[in-house]
Amino acid sequence: MRSVSSSISGSGRRPSFRKSRVCVQVLLAAVVIVALSSDAASLCPGSGLRKFERERALRDGPVVQSVRFIGVDAIDETTLLEYMAIHPGDFMEQVRFDARLLEQDLVNLALFYKTLGYLEADLWVEDVALSADATRITVLIGVHEGSRWTISNVTLEGGVDIAEDHLRSLLVVTEETPLLSKGLSRDRRAILDHYARLSYLDARVQQLVTRDDIARTASVGYVIVEGKRARIESTRIHGDEKTREFVIGRELTFEKGEYFDVDEIGESQANLYRTGLFNSVWMEPAREDTGKTNRRLDIWLNERQSVSLDLSIGYATIDGPEVTAQLVNRNLQGQATRLEFYGHVSRLQREGGVSVGDPWFLGLPVAGELSVDYSWSDEEAYLAEAERGAFLLTKGIGPALTLRGGYEFERNIILETNNDENGLGANYTTDLLAAVTHDTRDDVLDPNRGMLAGVEFRLASSRLGGTNDFTRTEFIWRGYKKVWRHRIVAFAGHVGWVRPQDNDDVPVNERFFAGGDGSVRGFDRNSLGPTGEDGEALGGLGVLELRAEARFPLFRQLRMVAIVDAGQVFDDFRAIRPSDLAVGAGGGLRYHAGLWIVRLDVVAPVTEPGPTKFYFGIGQAF
Repeated sequence: MRSVSSSISGSGRRPSFRKSRVCVQVLLAAVVIVALSSDAASLCPGSGLRKFERERALRDGPVVQSVRFIGVDAIDETTLLEYMAIHPGDFMEQVRFDARLLEQDLVNLALFYKTLGYLEADLWVEDVALSADATRITVLIGVHEGSRWTISNVTLEGGVDIAEDHLRSLLVVTEETPLLSKGLSRDRRAILDHYARLSYLDARVQQLVTRDDIARTASVGYVIVEGKRARIESTRIHGDEKTREFVIGRELTFEKGEYFDVDEIGESQANLYRTGLFNSVWMEPAREDTGKTNRRLDIWLNERQSVSLDLSIGYATIDGPEVTAQLVNRNLQGQATRLEFYGHVSRLQREGGVSVGDPWFLGLPVAGELSVDYSWSDEEAYLAEAERGAFLLTKGIGPALTLRGGYEFERNIILETNNDENGLGANYTTDLLAAVTHDTRDDVLDPNRGMLAGVEFRLASSRLGGTNDFTRTEFIWRGYKKVWRHRIVAFAGHVGWVRPQDNDDVPVNERFFAGGDGSVRGFDRNSLGPTGEDGEALGGLGVLELRAEARFPLFRQLRMVAIVDAGQVFDDFRAIRPSDLAVGAGGGLRYHAGLWIVRLDVVAPVTEPGPTKFYFGIGQAF
């Protein structure tokens, strides 16, 4: 490495920000001049640097090889780099040097220090070094942190209805703590929010910060004007062109005449949004009633289009071309009743049906849904038709937890099997269903964080009108963790078992199968588990599947994925052994095209010999 510039502070004083700015501009000019000189090629003879690489370095700037700091003690250097646009890249990302960005980085870092109480913090460019081939650059930043200001005392004045000790319990910036600007903003907002929750809508809080630059301390004072508690005198709804008023009113958790409660109003707003009838919901006290004890609450709605027709065409490696259609009226007669017709056709599956649902079944805050559908499916191990009818009740508890239960009736006609001719014909499954789901994913289609966990229990009995007697239990779990800058680690697990009653045989359509896309990649579809004399899959009464993916950016909208899948089907749940799991490993690509994610996976079996499998589809694997 050869030095392009060194510190311009010969007297030991830190250069000012203006000098730093000039220094950076001079450094960039020096980089360009050196790179353009006719002697640049002789700086590294025999290096074989291709002409286009040199031209790109001249056009876009050299690649940032490293950024180092001198004088950093209070804050980890990794944290500082997270606030910089100029930072070292990796094999997946190259960052080009830009003097203007570096200049702004120094400003941002100085502000970051000041938010943490280091009011004298100063940063400057200590050195910039260009590599011999003029394509890489190293940046050295000098840092003067200085002393950290602390809080000497905190006072509160004007509060009458709320005890001072309680208000102090809301604060994070107190005596002897550092002077944190974000903490001060948060404390003032916390006091205002607390008064608002107690219906003091016109409360005002003035925050005064007095610095003692000699002692390196600051005192904080709060002056509070409480005002009067406000009541909800009336409500006015705006934008309800189709939705009936009683549909809106039943989602509200407050009554007229009550004190304004921010939490209840927020819950009512969330309830209305979760109905799916509105693009946006907003509630606020009428502005013309400001200062009054009795105030009107305005409810602003933006209704969604009630009727929609969705048609999608896709392709999957196993199913081949597939077409899905859905016609929905989500607000029939303005009463929030949902009517849906749907159909799906692919090489291995055809289904269609109709459902009708009401979010308030019999006037109770429980959603009821009645559905009937028909399906034809080729499951490799068997060929079947099914006619289903179901009545389900669903109750949401908060934004993440959902309870579901109901009655299902299913008539299965086994048209063909690979292993048991006695299984041909019709069988009937009538069961009671109970399920719990907890979903905290930030995005259903492409989650970056959160999890989906659920358990489902089904009791099938001939006493309910069917021919099959068994219990079926399944657990699912999917977790997503954002490691750093679009680098996502995703895990999925599935375990289930079927217990026949009175030693009855479980029909093939109620057994577990595993293998293939959507299950354990690297193996043929539904090929894992017990097999017959000719090697055909029989299915089993127990299943265990574990899947993992590491997703990270490659180029623009293109992502790369590392894949490990494991799973197996067992004769019985008690026979499950982790050592018996079939394992597949490989990689894949994801192309993010707006709302679509195009997926290509290449996975090979690890635990047994076999050909590599290719999977193509739309959307994440899980």
